[in-house]
Amino acid sequence: MAQRPDRSSEIERHAAKLEKDPQSRVFAQLADAYRKEGLLDEAIRICRDGLVAHPTYVSGRVVLGRALLEQGALEEAEGEFRRVLELAPDNLLALRLLGDTSAQQGRSGEARLHYERALRLNPLDRETQERLAALPTEATPAPAAEPASVGLEPEA
Repeated sequence: MAQRPDRSSEIERHAAKLEKDPQSRVFAQLADAYRKEGLLDEAIRICRDGLVAHPTYVSGRVVLGRALLEQGALEEAEGEFRRVLELAPDNLLALRLLGDTSAQQGRSGEARLHYERALRLNPLDRETQERLAALPTEATPAPAAEPASVGLEPEA
């Protein structure tokens, strides 16, 4: 059985590094450790603080987007993943998570586009393949029915 990493020591280690150098990019690792522990508010706060100093740090934006997604702030998460893709258009994780965000908002067609784009970049990405396969298929509209004749007798 695989042993679960000790997140509290991971948090302490990253927090000590960040305290020593508040301008460090280690904020993303610290925030991700908090996210994995379910401490989403703390993860979001740390990311937002760190991104003030490092607004183009892709890893920090991905962690912020993930924490927002897990918190249910879908529109904010979507905005972060779109920013990541502006900075790094081939970021597979951002594409997959943007697909997840779209799917959770009921936009399966848009989710499909994000997943397909990710699979063009990495056709062997099993997680994305599974998410794409799990999307509802687009329903084709039924042909318009002919109006039924009511069977009325013509008036005399």
